[in-house]
Amino acid sequence: GALREDAGIMSGIVDDMLAAATGAAPQRGRCALGEVMTAAAADMALLAEGRRVRISTSPLAREVALPAADLRRCLVALIDNAIDHAPAGSTVSVTAVAERAAARIAVADGGSGITGIDPARVFDRFAHGSPAGGRPPGGAGGGSGHGSGGGAADGSGSRTRFGIGLALVAELAERHGGAVRVARTGPEGTVFELVVPFADGGADR
Repeated sequence: GALREDAGIMSGIVDDMLAAATGAAPQRGRCALGEVMTAAAADMALLAEGRRVRISTSPLAREVALPAADLRRCLVALIDNAIDHAPAGSTVSVTAVAERAAARIAVADGGSGITGIDPARVFDRFAHGSPAGGRPPGGAGGGSGHGSGGGAADGSGSRTRFGIGLALVAELAERHGGAVRVARTGPEGTVFELVVPFADGGADR
């Protein structure tokens, strides 16, 4: 059931941490991007329903150059992060587009903001921002911190704490020749972008 699924995800996270710590070579593979996007959204459907958040997906029918398990972990972490900070009644969107030799996957939410920290630093393990009201002038707003209770239950709180999920997304993406970044963050929401290479090198289909 759900507990078994959660245990499997946590086991995968621990494996990822150990691999990163030991410098283990990445497992090579390829997977159907659209299928994994759909599966990751399904993984998070119950959590989203409990938060009164909708997940919408716009998949891309291409194969990417990393194992399905690794891509699924990345997407689950990003979607989980978005749900954690999305206001009730809003939508978390997961959209993939082709860009040269890679797929660009955007996970967008309508949350209230990454505050008190450089958005690039949310990928540091256990990163912390300043509390709401203490953010520096000109600081970014509108983002996502992963699974650490950084926002209010209704998504209205500021994002100031970040767990290990985003750090592991960054490590997994880099291990497979990809990258993740905060593409946009502001009072109306945040967009995380995950870029992963196509298995065929971007050849026309």
